[in-house]
Amino acid sequence: MWKKDETGDFMEVISTMMLLMRKLSICGSLMIIAVIMLRAFTIRTLPKRTFPVLWTIAMLRLLIPVFPESDVSIYRLFLKIRAQMVTGNASHFSNYVQKITEGADRLVDGDILWSSGETAATAVLPADLWLMGLWFVGTVMTGAAFLTMYLRYRRRFCTALPLRQELSWNSTTLRKVDVKVSDQILTPLSYGIFHPVILFPAGMDWEDEEAVTYILVHEAIHIRRFDGLVKGMSALAVSLYWWNPLTWVMFLLLARDMELACDEAVVERMGRENRSVYAMTLIRMEERRGSCGALYSHFSENAIEERITAIMKMKKTSVLALVCALCLVVGMTVVFGTSAPGNNGDTIVLLPEEMHWPAEDCDQITLTFGERIHPVTGEKKMVDHITISDSTGEALGKNVLASCSGTVTETGYEPDMGNYLVIDHGNGLMTKYTHCKEILMAAGDSVEQGEVIGTLGKTGKVTGHCLGFYVYQDGEVVDPDLFL
Repeated sequence: MWKKDETGDFMEVISTMMLLMRKLSICGSLMIIAVIMLRAFTIRTLPKRTFPVLWTIAMLRLLIPVFPESDVSIYRLFLKIRAQMVTGNASHFSNYVQKITEGADRLVDGDILWSSGETAATAVLPADLWLMGLWFVGTVMTGAAFLTMYLRYRRRFCTALPLRQELSWNSTTLRKVDVKVSDQILTPLSYGIFHPVILFPAGMDWEDEEAVTYILVHEAIHIRRFDGLVKGMSALAVSLYWWNPLTWVMFLLLARDMELACDEAVVERMGRENRSVYAMTLIRMEERRGSCGALYSHFSENAIEERITAIMKMKKTSVLALVCALCLVVGMTVVFGTSAPGNNGDTIVLLPEEMHWPAEDCDQITLTFGERIHPVTGEKKMVDHITISDSTGEALGKNVLASCSGTVTETGYEPDMGNYLVIDHGNGLMTKYTHCKEILMAAGDSVEQGEVIGTLGKTGKVTGHCLGFYVYQDGEVVDPDLFL
């Protein structure tokens, strides 16, 4: 394992980037899988516009490192499962599940099991350097392939001429749209973000006014919805995550769903009674279709059979379908498009298994976590902490140490607990230290693992000198002895 030296800053950047890429890839992949499953069951019932929106959110989940936090985020589930698995009542199967969820949680929430006292800057694995190099080469090659494809066809389009024929149509977009003709293409397409262009092939039958109108309306909808920009961003996501097959699936299905959504909009605008004419126009364009790259919007591209079937079976969109689509978009955005509280960005924290022993020179646990029988009354009582002392009777005044790095959130005195202190370690993890003789920290102070935060005493309701030690995960008390 590399140690921090003059290259420590560079190593820290490498480690942080690799953690961030893993985290974003897993978060994005979970949402892609969810959209694929939803699409499989509802593609024929929900408005077609629903799916390009969901694909766009999944794409942004891959590209944006920081998302809003939510208590209902799917990524919080890993923390909940981990909290339940460490209660000490788990079976062998539950312990196995615990290991899986801990591994997934480390990737999703960006934390790593560092050895005691090490940080991200000092614990970079040499393998990360090779992985970063491989990722960089793959990203450059994939991005270069997309860019070359795009520029090659843009150079061809430079020879296009303005259409001289007058067309009576409403572009339905606030941007000025140029209509041109090119002998370099076989089917109509649109391109451009700030200065959009609808491009017709030179051999277009201008006498077929219906077909021309359908093409203009279809491409204008692509332009109005900035589909070219969305396709460019999806190509960026594929370039960054070229090694993740789910991003390629997203790229392909996004293009198909954009065309289905445009078809739906055209039929709604031009009238369902004309959908057979529109379908026949698609078929005629498909017969002469040529490839002009994946980043342009072709009038007839992408799964023509699926498009024709969808057009012929298209019904008027009901209010109920719109409401369901809106609820699904909002729900999936909140569940899959948000981060678990306290785990946004690339936060690196210590996991419970790496906790530092909280009482210096005191190695005896005098009260254990769990149910115990009162020696006098015989009643069962749940003990939600452990107490630590010294068998020699010299525990008074010994140092109390922070079990993990974090921030002090509360200090004070309570009749049962005496002088106490609470530290928030992130990731939903908190620890509490009670019965202290004195507290050496104040609320808001940052502490490092192993730092002295107080001294051991006998305050509160306790029979001897000891330290009361509590561990909380997402507000639920768990057995500290499992982590020490």
